Amino acid sequence: MKKKSYTYSELVDYLKFNDEETNLYMPNEIFDDLKSLNIKPTPHLAFTYTYYYFITWLYRYTKFEHTKILTRNIKEVLGYKPDYEKIDYIIKKNGLLDNASYTETTTNYPAYWEFDEWENLKFVLLSELDAEVKSLGECLGANYKVKIPVKHVHRSVESNEDGYEDGVF
Repeated sequence: MKKKSYTYSELVDYLKFNDEETNLYMPNEIFDDLKSLNIKPTPHLAFTYTYYYFITWLYRYTKFEHTKILTRNIKEVLGYKPDYEKIDYIIKKNGLLDNASYTETTTNYPAYWEFDEWENLKFVLLSELDAEVKSLGECLGANYKVKIPVKHVHRSVESNEDGYEDGVF
């Protein structure tokens, strides 16, 4: 399958990007964590970081309601052919990033975000919507899966297990 090359304006349109969607922070330990995974070859390490950054941006700015973004689309945006399989071991369900507790595969993605009474970022997940509004999201398909950038929601395995949101968001 041929690789698609996006122009800047095509990406802006495809991702429904606006200028206020530019602030995104990464956990400090990501470089050491990814290095410790011994990802070979080196371009796969660069892909892993870029992939994690991109899915974090998609999650943070709740892009799943606007466009059905599949793994093949993410590969294309990141410069790979959509059917390129040599990086799948990194991003698939129970793949390298899932096993390292950096990502988690889910069908319960954020529909939108808001600030709570303490000005903390809060995501409203698809499962929290009332039935009428929820059906709008379900048009993407009941099996539509996204990756949660776990380190951005929970900094540690313990906080994830406890449901304590102390991540980088």
